[in-house]
Amino acid sequence: MSFKSTLLVSLLLLSACQPAPISQTTLPTEATLQDFLIQSLREAKPKGKASDKENETKQEKKSSKQPPKLGQHDWREFKPHSGCRRSPELLITDIQLTESGASVFGPTAPAALTPDYAGSPLRLTLKGKFERRGEKELKLKNFLFQYEPPLVQQSFVGKEPKARVLLDDSILLQVETVSATEIVARLNTQLLPDLYLKGNHRLSVELGEWYTDALLNVGEPVPVEYSRLQPQIESVEVLREDDDDRPQHIRLKGKGFMVYPKFSYALIDGEFGFGYQTEVLADDSAETVVHIPNPKSFDLNSPHTVIYATPFGVTFKEF
Repeated sequence: MSFKSTLLVSLLLLSACQPAPISQTTLPTEATLQDFLIQSLREAKPKGKASDKENETKQEKKSSKQPPKLGQHDWREFKPHSGCRRSPELLITDIQLTESGASVFGPTAPAALTPDYAGSPLRLTLKGKFERRGEKELKLKNFLFQYEPPLVQQSFVGKEPKARVLLDDSILLQVETVSATEIVARLNTQLLPDLYLKGNHRLSVELGEWYTDALLNVGEPVPVEYSRLQPQIESVEVLREDDDDRPQHIRLKGKGFMVYPKFSYALIDGEFGFGYQTEVLADDSAETVVHIPNPKSFDLNSPHTVIYATPFGVTFKEF
């Protein structure tokens, strides 16, 4: 029990924010989280020449093309890709609650978000400069995405959508309107324990390989039964590489997993395992993937223990 308590205290000190009953603290650190490729559904490219009528049909289909669907993935295809670079031409000057116009921008913001675990979406208006010299005009379609039901929340680990608004480098906001000076986006707070950490969270706008970011003030959330925020591991699955059948990751299934990997902490046989991605489904179940620290020496025939901790609790399971 003392080990769990020590682990939890350490996690709280490392977290960028604190649980709701605790006052706000500091900004999350600069993005160091590696992105990993996730498969998305795409239309197949046509081959050969086509008639004018066929080209018109293709143009109609292209204009009505559905945004990329998130939730389709293959762990074998996960590969790191370079992160974005900060651009002095991009700038967020204010973040407002769209309905009231109240500012939630920065550590001294006069207002704050009120997250609701039950699922009330929040609409935000971002003011600033969201274009770079010599580049094409921003298009709404480049920001759009949709989750594959019953997926509700998912850590962002891919290249789609091409342009995006992200909370804590991992939570995608659904953009509704976009211009060179204003972006209106919707934040789904349903089944999102991350927002029950009161304080300053990092909001970023990424355009291709460029980004800008700012502090977003998160306030007192709508009350929820504390047990719903506590992590629980129901099962553990070892994920292997096809080439040599070597174990690379473990997939935990359960509840109460944080979407932002740096808000959680995993130990496999006492060694730190880096978190990749969490998915939350509509029934409040979740799964998260953790890297095995020493895959070359990982013995599948021996028993192992995984410990998973968040600011809301600690859980463990043997596998």
